[in-house]
Amino acid sequence: MDMDDLLRKTLEKQAMRGSSQNRGKGRGRGGSAGTSSGGALTKAEKKIGGRSLHLSFLIKDGLLTPGSGVLKMEYVGHVFEGDLLEDGQVRWKDNNLVFCTASAWASHCKRIVNPEKKSACGWTTVRYEGKKLEWYKNKWLQMQHAKADGTDPLPLQVL
Repeated sequence: MDMDDLLRKTLEKQAMRGSSQNRGKGRGRGGSAGTSSGGALTKAEKKIGGRSLHLSFLIKDGLLTPGSGVLKMEYVGHVFEGDLLEDGQVRWKDNNLVFCTASAWASHCKRIVNPEKKSACGWTTVRYEGKKLEWYKNKWLQMQHAKADGTDPLPLQVL
């Protein structure tokens, strides 16, 4: 096995740590953090400001649309492209690895360029239609608060 094969296998193992194999095995993943049908926020929804919000919620509520090559990330002159899957996971176009979260994908891509990089925030690093995922997350949170308050959320183009 040459050095390139060894590096490729190491990167694939690292990717699997944040991939769909580990779904539901970490803080804030899995569980019943979906939106409630009754209008009031569930206990899980009240916690949403942090790790429990998943891209699948934004897809379900129409803020994101799954598709090929709709996610992009730039890091130190390198551009990475990913597919947004129906369940909110990210498939990296270069090798078809599937990641549970945008952060897992972003961390993997950054480690390719800089192996010392420990983590990355997918919300602030990954872009959908030119806007950071954080923009869509904030819009979704605004919509949830508006539902709880019984008010109308602002249209997407206002933010």
